[in-house]
Amino acid sequence: MTIKEIDTGGRGRNACPEQLPFVPFEDFAPTGGFWEGSGIVDQATGLFDPSSVPNDSWNDLIYYAPNGCTDTVFMYNRQTEIILEEAFFCGEEEVFPLIEETTGRTPWGGVWLGNGVTNPFNDNYYEFSTQVSGVGNHWVTYTQNGCADSMLIYVFPEQLAVESISLCSDVDPFVLDPNVNLGGTWSGPGIIEPATGLFDPSAGNEGENYIVWENPAGCSDSVLINLELFQEATINGLENVYCYQNELFPLEFSPDNGEVTGPITLDGFNPSEAGEGLHVVSYSFQGQFCQSEVTQEVTVHPALNIAISATDTLLCDGGGTIISAEASGGEPNAIYTFNWSDGLLSLNQNQVAPETTQYYYVTAEDGCSDGALDSILIQILPPISPMVTLSDTVCFGDPGSAQVSFNQDGNFVSFWDGDQGSEYLGSAGDIVELEIEETNQGCTFDTFIFIPSYTPIAAFFSTNPNDACIPWELLPVEFIDLSQNAISGTWDFGNGSSEEYDSGSNPMIDYDTPGNYTVSLDVENEGMCPDSYTLDICIEDPARLFVPDIFSPNDDGLNDLLYVRGQGLASIEFSIYDRWGDLIFRTDNVDFPWDGRFRGAKMPSDVYAYTLVATLNDGSTVSQQGNITLVR
Repeated sequence: MTIKEIDTGGRGRNACPEQLPFVPFEDFAPTGGFWEGSGIVDQATGLFDPSSVPNDSWNDLIYYAPNGCTDTVFMYNRQTEIILEEAFFCGEEEVFPLIEETTGRTPWGGVWLGNGVTNPFNDNYYEFSTQVSGVGNHWVTYTQNGCADSMLIYVFPEQLAVESISLCSDVDPFVLDPNVNLGGTWSGPGIIEPATGLFDPSAGNEGENYIVWENPAGCSDSVLINLELFQEATINGLENVYCYQNELFPLEFSPDNGEVTGPITLDGFNPSEAGEGLHVVSYSFQGQFCQSEVTQEVTVHPALNIAISATDTLLCDGGGTIISAEASGGEPNAIYTFNWSDGLLSLNQNQVAPETTQYYYVTAEDGCSDGALDSILIQILPPISPMVTLSDTVCFGDPGSAQVSFNQDGNFVSFWDGDQGSEYLGSAGDIVELEIEETNQGCTFDTFIFIPSYTPIAAFFSTNPNDACIPWELLPVEFIDLSQNAISGTWDFGNGSSEEYDSGSNPMIDYDTPGNYTVSLDVENEGMCPDSYTLDICIEDPARLFVPDIFSPNDDGLNDLLYVRGQGLASIEFSIYDRWGDLIFRTDNVDFPWDGRFRGAKMPSDVYAYTLVATLNDGSTVSQQGNITLVR
């Protein structure tokens, strides 16, 4: 009989819930028995599945040997874990034991891995050395039973790599010290990411800014930021397009004390000094750490130009010419305005006829550019000055003459009413055209020459009434003088009476008996040149009853009143009607005339009807009707 002790590999073992099924002790003895307990998935082999039992639990695995002996393995199923999640260190001179007391790692017996991990005694004791790891953030892992957990170890430098920075606020955001690992905190003006130290210069303060870096390991440092605020270079008041003008346009530059380049000064911009075309101007500012520049393109339109011309610049006396101005340049598509001397019209062309040699000036403007000026000289040749000798003054129509001569240099040809010659023979009172041509220069002269005569005299008169035979009732007869240029003479009225002629007077003659008479007027002018006029008139026998068919109540003293006339009138009934038949005048008094009014108002020129019933001295009556024309 052999007595053999049961062996299941020990009293206690560890397992991880994530571990694959395994046999806790493959050399268990004696074989041929069976296993039981939580997690046993194969009783013959004792295969144990950690994932089938709770985490952090003890499980009794019992082996029953064929000889009736038993043994128990205590299987502790526990997740590998590190309680300490983070550790912080300054500098590179520290050693940190990776043991349960410092890290809280479980279970025991595992392996540490990672940058900075050392196994100085080649056993289950591990350390973390900052000298080995160097500055940075290091993950270290503890592995046991196929499960693992990690912790992060921060190794910070004892001081920052940068002490101070001088810069402009327009610099893009940047990390102050890229070599510093994460885990610390940055603070101060301009820090926009405290964890990384991302610094935005535009958010900082002008001047000195102290940025502080602190970390959980207890070491800290700071960076001095000397910050200059960025100032954008600007040019205020500068346009992109200018007309050509000799004018200084003031500008404002910001910030002060910058420099300008291009055809520009700190006083301003003068388009004419810059010249026409495209210009690039800039203003730059250089600070202690900042610099800025603005560039602008400026176009100056071409200068305004003007050219003046004339159809002829050498004129004969009294001649004319057309002067024209042509402008160019200036503002594109401009409508030019022309201003001429001597009050000429504001057009590009003017017709002129100067009396003497003179300059004409014109300026062109487009409402924007400086005006352009030009001038032209128009010369006037000496006038043709003929000397004309005339015949003596005689009566109109008597023989007369004119002769022309010259007392100036030139080759002159004379024409009298188109006939060439130096002398004209005609009649006194003739008006003859004299034309003279100076053949060397082509100048001409023309005038009208009056052959001396006394004023033409013409005797003439008419009668009022102006009838072939004058009714007896319209006497006296007025002789209206229509003579021309008469100053003396004699009237003969054909009835044995006469009187001296008085210019402007009209004699009144009352003939005693009816009949035919020959009236004559003989007159003379200032040169005693005579003329006469004769007119035959007749005076009718008196009528029994007479009503004029026309009268003119215009207050000129002639024919202003309308009477009924007749021989032996005893009484009358005289009525006047307008064209509509309305009564406008009535009288029974022979001596009461119609003055052309109705109710005090003047009646208009028109034809009016009348009715008349007259009683004569012998007792007989006469009735008649007719029309009367009123003329204003």
